[in-house]
Amino acid sequence: MKQPNRTFRARIFRSILWAYLPVVLLLSIAVELFYVPSLTSHAKLDLTNSTHALTNAIQASASVAIRNHLKAIAERNREIVRQHLSYVDQGMLTKEEALKRTRSILLSQRIGSSGYIYCLNSKGRMVVHPNPKVQGSNFSSVDFFQKQLARKEGYLEYDWQNPGEPEPRPKALYMVYLKELEWIISVSSYRSEFSELLNPGDLRDMVLSLQFGKSGYAYVLEKDGGVLIHPKLSEFNILQHGTENSDLCREILSGGPGIVEYEWRNPDENVKRRKIAIYESIPNYNWVVASSAYLDEIMRPAKLARIVTHGSALLLLLTGGLASFYLSGRLTRPVIKMLRQLDMNSTNADYVRLPIPADDELGQLAREFNAFLDMTERQNNEIKSERERYRSLYEASPDAILLMMGVSIIDCNESTLSLLRTNRLSIIGKNFLDYSPPEQKDGEPSALLGEKLVKNALIKELQTFEWKTQTSDGRLFDSEVRLKRLGDEEGKPLLLAFVRDITERKKSEHALRESELKYRQLVETANDSIFIAQGQKVIFANARSSEISGYEINEILGRPFQAFIHPDDLQTVLDRFARRTGGERELPSTYSFRLITKQNTEKIVQISVAIIEWNGKPATLNCMRDITEQKRMEDALQQAQKMKSMGTLAGGIAHDFNNLLMGIQGRASLMAMDLPPSHSLLEHVQAIDEYIRSASGLTRQLLGAARGGKYEPKPIDVNEVVNASSAMFSRTRKEIQVEKQPSPDPIVVEADRQQIEQVLLNMYVNAWQAMPEGGTILLETDVTTLDVNLCKLHNAMPGRYATISVKDNGMGIDGNDIKHVFDPFFTTKEKSRGTGLGLASAYGIVKNHDGFITVNSEVGIGTTFTVHLPVSDKKVYHEHPTVQEMRKGTETILLVDDETMVIDVTTELLKSMGYTVIAANGGEQAIFELSETGDSIDLVILDMIMPGMDGSAAFDRIRDVRPNIPVILSSGYARDGKAEEIMKRGCNGFIQKPYTISKLSDKIRKVLDG
Repeated sequence: MKQPNRTFRARIFRSILWAYLPVVLLLSIAVELFYVPSLTSHAKLDLTNSTHALTNAIQASASVAIRNHLKAIAERNREIVRQHLSYVDQGMLTKEEALKRTRSILLSQRIGSSGYIYCLNSKGRMVVHPNPKVQGSNFSSVDFFQKQLARKEGYLEYDWQNPGEPEPRPKALYMVYLKELEWIISVSSYRSEFSELLNPGDLRDMVLSLQFGKSGYAYVLEKDGGVLIHPKLSEFNILQHGTENSDLCREILSGGPGIVEYEWRNPDENVKRRKIAIYESIPNYNWVVASSAYLDEIMRPAKLARIVTHGSALLLLLTGGLASFYLSGRLTRPVIKMLRQLDMNSTNADYVRLPIPADDELGQLAREFNAFLDMTERQNNEIKSERERYRSLYEASPDAILLMMGVSIIDCNESTLSLLRTNRLSIIGKNFLDYSPPEQKDGEPSALLGEKLVKNALIKELQTFEWKTQTSDGRLFDSEVRLKRLGDEEGKPLLLAFVRDITERKKSEHALRESELKYRQLVETANDSIFIAQGQKVIFANARSSEISGYEINEILGRPFQAFIHPDDLQTVLDRFARRTGGERELPSTYSFRLITKQNTEKIVQISVAIIEWNGKPATLNCMRDITEQKRMEDALQQAQKMKSMGTLAGGIAHDFNNLLMGIQGRASLMAMDLPPSHSLLEHVQAIDEYIRSASGLTRQLLGAARGGKYEPKPIDVNEVVNASSAMFSRTRKEIQVEKQPSPDPIVVEADRQQIEQVLLNMYVNAWQAMPEGGTILLETDVTTLDVNLCKLHNAMPGRYATISVKDNGMGIDGNDIKHVFDPFFTTKEKSRGTGLGLASAYGIVKNHDGFITVNSEVGIGTTFTVHLPVSDKKVYHEHPTVQEMRKGTETILLVDDETMVIDVTTELLKSMGYTVIAANGGEQAIFELSETGDSIDLVILDMIMPGMDGSAAFDRIRDVRPNIPVILSSGYARDGKAEEIMKRGCNGFIQKPYTISKLSDKIRKVLDG
């Protein structure tokens, strides 16, 4: 046991010595690396600061001296000028001579090498200057001279470039003001020449007063090497005398600031000594200011510090060696006794307590070690018990548990054997990847993915993941794996894996996801808004809810549902909601109300409400459908049905009324033919004719409301129709201003021109009546392409449409009246101002031309009616005007009509024109007459509306009997476009009842004469 003692003691001895040695070394290093450099740095810093302060002092003194020097010259020259001016006052000189002498004196002076004197008068003109190009010039607009003119006296520093000089040079001047001539006398000098104006002797005392160390000093050199101020040297040039330090001197003279170390010996010294110099330059004077000191003088404190430090370190090292030898012996003796007892315990596998040498740290160590032995014994017993308990849990766990070293299985429980359908002998030592398919379900190789997961488990916390597992007999199943690092054994990491079969759970989750997906797709793709309200707040809403309301989903959620309801419908909805949630079952589950969207528009919605439970609380499941378009379509259908019914009634009235007017018109025409121009009854006959024309206008309105057909549709230019109709209207309504904004290109539609003109005139009149105090009508034409939705609303075909807008700035139409503006006989005007047929007639005519009319109005702002007509690609048809007079003939005409009154009067009219007339009271009789008479009949005038065989069927039979015979169609009312159809089948002409004898005669001759 002695060898350990010596070893332990030697280690203690060496440890103490090694502990002392770094302290000694660190102390010496600290002095050399920190203290000594710090002293040197402070000495150099003091020298640098002194040099900088001296440089500033020299510059300040020189600047004051230069300024005073320039000032003295300026004031002296001002007195010279004043003296010459006094000679003028004494009569000794003329003013011109005085000024000439003065300029000569001023210009003869040089300030330094190239400085000079110049004078500027109070107007900014240069009156004295050595450069002739400058003298006489006006410099009042130059900034620098403006400063001189403003100050007049004082010191200025500036940059100046004379004509011909390559660049500006720094300069200074002192200026004084000569009041008698209003001159500013300026004495200027280039700053590079300031040294020529200074006396270095004025600065000598200040420079030599500085001392650094015992014998250090300051000095001033010129850039050319000349010594200006030096305590040892005078009238000496350091470059010309070829000293050993010529290169060093050039470095100092080249500029600064800088620091140099060098060997130097003054003339009165025998030995060279190491020296340091800090220098700075003064560019304006081409001077270099330097502060120098001998290194052995400024480094004396550092040398003393080295001696003290190294002596102290050596003494400390010797003292530590003696102390360590003594202490090591004291420490090792008790340790020897404890080592012997431990050796015996190890040999005998015993737990005998160690001897306690004393009540000190070693005794405390022995007691702690004895307590550690007791605790170790107890813990060994507890570990055995704990290990047995964990082994029981390990074996009883329903999950497979695998203990792995790296990726090799070193142990497992019985559940592992059952799950993987293997035995312990087969599984121990295998790689856990042996129980995995080549690839996992995402296609990634099991080996790569397994390696990644094991690596993560080794460096991170518990890893939980799903894994495709394969049993020994090849069955695949989904498992959930929890992988955690357990520690290390023999330098290798241990991993604990828990594996659970989740096949059934995955099936349940998949079924649940599919179910959720189906219901979510059903809700999200539903055409209805589906939302849940709880406590009157929306807590769920599908995408359709956002589309209907215009709000984003996050804006809907959390808001009270009543915030979206029209105020007029709010109370009704809240009452139904309260009654529904209160348990009342008699209420219909579906009702409708108005919704206010985010864009502040109204929508009509239909809602169905069911009571449900949501998160344990009562709520309502609401299915809401946007029926705005449906309601609009229903209203449009009802309007169309109403218009059709009223149109049928109006058409029947117009047909019978036109026949009556035809009879009256014909009789009046016959009477007028038999009366001489001067007969007293002729006036009454003409009045009857005027009344018939007024009544005809009323029937035209009735026929328009009844959609009585496009009698003679031709390709017409919308712009021409608008221009003609508006010109006609403007001539009769001078208080209305008509403005037009037509399309730049012609717009062609296929229509009956007279009917379209009637539509526009009806709208003009309506606009005029809306502006009793006068106003403006704006007419606009354009071409637009209408989409399916708008056309569907008006039962029209999508495509290109011509639009005619009639806009007034009248009183407008309120919301209730605008729904009825196209109803026949509806009017808000007094009887004397309207019949209520104008807009109804316009609506019917436009609808009969496969178009529609829209209206927009705002009370107090005005109303806009827009006519939409299908665009045609045909060329415009231009109708030639005809002379309104009776044209006679001798041909035979077959007259077909079911009304005896019409047959009688028309027969007389035709006979009066010279024609032979065969009358037929219906279609069957017409065919009989045509068959019996053969080719003797030259023309057929055929009525449209007849009982039995109507005009359409009769026309076809006539064409069968006489294919080429001319036929004129005559009607007071043509329904469903039948007149247009007959015209397209080859009918030669059409005449509207009631007609005058001149119109009838003209139509007959046009058809017969081709």
